[in-house]
Amino acid sequence: MKRQVIFILAGMLLAVAAVYAQDSTMTAAEPMNKAAYRLGPGDVLQIVARPAAALAEGIGRTEPVGPDGRISFDLVGSVYVENKTSDEVDAELTRLLSEYIKDVEVTVIIAGYEAKRVFIIGEVVKPGKYLIKKNMTIMDVITEAGTPTRNASLRKVKLVKSNSLAGNQQILTVDVKKILQNGELNRNLMLADGDIIMVEPDRFSKVGYFIEKVFNPLRPIFYLGLATGLIGYAF
Repeated sequence: MKRQVIFILAGMLLAVAAVYAQDSTMTAAEPMNKAAYRLGPGDVLQIVARPAAALAEGIGRTEPVGPDGRISFDLVGSVYVENKTSDEVDAELTRLLSEYIKDVEVTVIIAGYEAKRVFIIGEVVKPGKYLIKKNMTIMDVITEAGTPTRNASLRKVKLVKSNSLAGNQQILTVDVKKILQNGELNRNLMLADGDIIMVEPDRFSKVGYFIEKVFNPLRPIFYLGLATGLIGYAF
C-alpha cells in the first residue's frame, strides 16, 4: 500500500512539473497568421484601387502606417488603420472610394511588418500582444491587459527582455505591488520591441491549480481504492 501511495504522489508531482514547464515556455518565433495580423505604426501597406468593369488605370500607392496609426490615400485623405487587419482596411477603403469610383475594387497587401510589439502572458484579464506606444512601461501594458487577476503574484512579475531571445538571457523581476502601493516609479521599467511580461500565479493559486488539475482527475481512483480497502477490511 505504501508503494502505491508513493507511486501516485510521484506521478502527481511529475504532472504538476510538466504543466508548469509547459506554461513557462514560449517559442521565440511562431508562424504569422497574416489574415489576423493587426496593423501598427511602422507597417507598410501596398494599396491598389481601380474600377471593376473598366480597363482604366488604377491608383496604386505604398503607404506606411504613421505614428498616429493613419495612412493617406488619394481622394479619401487620412484613414485610421491601427489595430485593423488588411481585410478590414480593404473594406474601409472600398466604402470610402465608392463615393468617387464606380464599382471600385481595392487590394490591400501588407508589404512590410515593422510594428513594434510586446507580449503579456499569465494572470491578466486579456493576455496577448500589444503595440508599443511612445515611452511605454510595464504598468502601461499591464493596465491595457485589463489589470491582473486576483490570483496574480504582483511581487514577482517577470520581464523577459527581447535581447535574451537572441541568446543573452536577461529576466528581470519587477515588484509591481510596490509601484501601486508606494509609487516607486523607478521599478516601472521601459519596454522594447519583443519584450515579454509574465504575470505568474501566487502560491495559494498554485495549490488550487494543483488540486483542480491533478488531484480531481484522480479522485475516482482514490475513492475506488478506499472503497476496496474498506470492503476487504470488512470481510
